Amino acid sequence: MKVSKINETAVYLGLFIKQWGHFLVDFVPRLWHLINNDSDLKLVYISIGNQEIDGVYAEFLNVFGIDTKRVICIKSPTEFTNIIIPQTSYERPYPYYAEYKSIFDYMNSKIEKLNLSYQRYEKIYWTRTKLKKARKTETGEKVIEELFEANGYKVLSPEKLSLKEQLFYFSTCKKMAGISGTIPLTSCFQTVIQNS
Repeated sequence: MKVSKINETAVYLGLFIKQWGHFLVDFVPRLWHLINNDSDLKLVYISIGNQEIDGVYAEFLNVFGIDTKRVICIKSPTEFTNIIIPQTSYERPYPYYAEYKSIFDYMNSKIEKLNLSYQRYEKIYWTRTKLKKARKTETGEKVIEELFEANGYKVLSPEKLSLKEQLFYFSTCKKMAGISGTIPLTSCFQTVIQNS
């Protein structure tokens, strides 16, 4: 099998799975290394099915301060001059390290500077009824969604929103509800934007 050779140093970020929860707990934990050691080095990863980082995942990296042009999916055997492999700061089912929290503290400081402004809602219900996978495997949520809506909750589908919109809503909303899924993991950004 042919091995591509790249005469550069790269930083390995890990395995990318195109699912929000996996992204936050499996891919993000190596980003601590870039907080104080960022440079123009290539950032490399592998993924199931050679999936590219786009959408909210690319938006996360952009907010973090990473130019996604530096981020490369390794799709075939590749050799670099040097490769830096930061230790993961969170590995299930074990406790996380201080570096994992530092990633979100760093992100929160970046988000604060964005001065995000969208329609504010006091109460939000995060629905999965528009999520293709959930429509095939889950039943009965529409009734629950309607009950929350009747009680003054704004019904939002996270997959229909940009990451910045999601971060804004998690940071400004007083009450939230949802039945399942990984959208509650976004609550690590809940205290960034002040309700002024």
